[in-house]
Order: sequence, then structure tokens, then C-alpha cells
Amino acid sequence: MKIKRRMIKLFLHINMVCSLILLTVQVLDWYNPYMDFMGYTSWVLYTLCVSTILLGLLAAFQPAKR
Repeated sequence: MKIKRRMIKLFLHINMVCSLILLTVQVLDWYNPYMDFMGYTSWVLYTLCVSTILLGLLAAFQPAKR
């Protein structure tokens, strides 16, 4: 149970960091579209997607608290 809680915290932190990176890159890409910042951050989007799926699976199989 302790490992599962740590994994949930880890995936939550990964989601927050990737989301902030993508928001920053989106603003930079909007400000200067010729630099193509979004083209170089596809790995961040993939990391965010995988982390969100794993976090959802961990939350779905967590026992309900009463």
C-alpha cells in the first residue's frame, strides 16, 4: 500500500511538471511561432499521457475508503 501511495504521488508530480512545461511552451510558441517550440516537446506530451493513464489505473484499482 505504501508503494502504491508513492507511485500516485510520483505520477501526480509528473503530471504537474509536464502540464506546466506544455503551458509555457504553448505561450512561447504563440509569442514566436517561427521557433516551433511545440515541435520539440512531443516527448513531454507523451510523458503526460502515459503518466495520466497510469495514475487513472492506480486510482481505479484503489480500494474504496469507508
